[in-house]
Amino acid sequence: MTVLQSSTVMVVVLVEGLSTSSSSSSSTKKSSTIIYSSTDIPPLVDVPVWSMATLNNDSDTNTTTRTTTNMNIITYVTPISIRPNRLYAVGLFKKTLSRENFLREKTCILQLLCDSTEHISCVKLLGGQSGYDLQKQNVLEQEESLNNDHGIGIGELQDLTSSASSSEVVLPKVLPGCVQYLKLSLVGDDIIEYEDGEEESSSHDIVICKVDEMWTTTTSTSTSSVEGKEVVVEGEPKKQQQKQQYLSTGRLRELGIITEQGRIAITATE
Repeated sequence: MTVLQSSTVMVVVLVEGLSTSSSSSSSTKKSSTIIYSSTDIPPLVDVPVWSMATLNNDSDTNTTTRTTTNMNIITYVTPISIRPNRLYAVGLFKKTLSRENFLREKTCILQLLCDSTEHISCVKLLGGQSGYDLQKQNVLEQEESLNNDHGIGIGELQDLTSSASSSEVVLPKVLPGCVQYLKLSLVGDDIIEYEDGEEESSSHDIVICKVDEMWTTTTSTSTSSVEGKEVVVEGEPKKQQQKQQYLSTGRLRELGIITEQGRIAITATE
């Protein structure tokens, strides 16, 4: 094993240029210094915020149909291939219900959250609470009826989209109004798990997933003129459609909901 020692490397770059004066012309060289230093701090990049919806193992003895949904917050999602199938690499946090559900069912709905008050209000619940400790679906449904912090509710994907999977396919419930929904399935039967005999195993496992189906959403508004002012009219034909802006980790850091390490801030869960 190669051991890297903390070090600083200085690189001097020479830039040759010309300077002129009224009496003569001379060539001068200017130098700029680039300093390379080792660090333990990774780059703070801005990435999309997703929620993975999975089916809980709560079917009764008379049927194998799952009845409730668990959701989390996930940011380790990376597209890695587009042909012949779209493939994604997904990092699953260990010892979580989402990981357990996905590895059992081998499928999920990945939801790209919208930069909206409704979705932002769900982050603390979905990312800061464990599905082992509370039934998140119940919380979302109860809060919707009470019009409280997480007043968004959840719905059937078949009801929210016009081209969802066959009704015979049981899908997890989803948050309405996401930018995009991806139905993923596990490629193969294995996960990528890093373990070092001398150190703790990694915090996440990696799974490679195939995109089976995709759905997208837009917001629609209809307007009419009343005394020279435009107002939204419910039930009118769609006249304007706008793509949703996805929620990012940079936005959540800006709001103080997550830390620079990507964890839910303590103050955000109080």
